[in-house]
Amino acid sequence: EVDFSFELCFLVFSVSSLPRFLMKTKVQQYLEGHGVVRMWSTCPSVNLLDLLPQAVNSDPNSTPLPKEPVEILCVAPGDIGSVLMTMCRLRRQNLDSEVQVYIMEKNPEILARHLFLLYVFLDDDLGPRECTEIFLEIFGNAALRKQTSAYVTSKIDVLIRFVTDGETKLAGLVDLSLLKAKDRDALEKVWKGWAEGVPFDMPALREQRLRAYYEDRYDYRKNLMDWDHSMEVAVWASVIHARLYKQWRGDGTAFEIRESRYPEPNRTLASYA
Repeated sequence: EVDFSFELCFLVFSVSSLPRFLMKTKVQQYLEGHGVVRMWSTCPSVNLLDLLPQAVNSDPNSTPLPKEPVEILCVAPGDIGSVLMTMCRLRRQNLDSEVQVYIMEKNPEILARHLFLLYVFLDDDLGPRECTEIFLEIFGNAALRKQTSAYVTSKIDVLIRFVTDGETKLAGLVDLSLLKAKDRDALEKVWKGWAEGVPFDMPALREQRLRAYYEDRYDYRKNLMDWDHSMEVAVWASVIHARLYKQWRGDGTAFEIRESRYPEPNRTLASYA
């Protein structure tokens, strides 16, 4: 049996060392178009254990994986895709030791999403299909179905109790001892902002972000989407249809659940929109 746990803490980055001309152009454009809070990773999810030197080396005579606890540090991963993949593939590893993953993030909004998506992933009350649909919807869509939005609201108090009292199923998996009291308060504040009663105009905020990203190319954004799909996406991900790609670029719907309607904003992206 392999134990798996990870700890959460904060890490602050600075861009003050960048050249002044970059600070006024590329960085400013990036911040206005993409935002300062990264809700997704910039690389595909990987099995973190495959990155160990012993795992990378295919020589059968190489040193086996260590018996002592395996400690892995993820600095600002953006999402927990790699953590979940590592958890799911532990059975395939020839490993008899505990695995500890340390996650360092700057923003409490990202940590709040990490914990919530992990809770969804482990929610036994959801069937496999329902769990997958809710997870993907919250992970990648700018808007949610009514039932998904209600699910998010219903779990706010559960997550707050986990941070304040150490309850819920996450208690045996996640260690928050490295968080300061103000960090816990920040997480609680983020979760309370996800309630359905909190005003949040996702369409208007998303349009504002798109205008900042495209700048004077905003009126020609559909042509840019066609170009990006044909010259970039279709080359390495031909499975992604052009229509679905442009829909995602336009309204932020990455995962369609049959022919559902999405009237509610995805408040877990509140700092991104």
